[in-house]
Amino acid sequence: MRGFCQGPGGPVASSGRWALDLSQTRIEMLRVGRSLEVTDRLTRDALPQGEPPPPAESRAPMKIGIRWRENLDLDLYASPHPGAETLFFQHTRSPEGYYYKDHRSSPGREYEFIEFEVPVAVREVEAFVNF
Repeated sequence: MRGFCQGPGGPVASSGRWALDLSQTRIEMLRVGRSLEVTDRLTRDALPQGEPPPPAESRAPMKIGIRWRENLDLDLYASPHPGAETLFFQHTRSPEGYYYKDHRSSPGREYEFIEFEVPVAVREVEAFVNF
């Protein structure tokens, strides 16, 4: 910031990964993006080839998400074990986790999800989609 405030005569910051372009005289914000296809398994359009291996652990934090393409309202409900609080759009927080974002039409690249932040037993979790 000091180099920016002092102008071209001030000290120039250096880094091995980037360099200041002194020919640029106008302040401009540049948008940097990333490909979700490569990094996010929940928002990609294509399924992986072959069968995934079974989970290494049967108790772990868990995230359950849905997304859809049609212009309709689907609702996700989930509870970590029988007798526990069910998370959904009207009950968004429990001791085990939280519900995120009620989409009332197709969420596009986003998704509606429930995340259990504490370890839950995979075989005890109940999840439902209401159409």
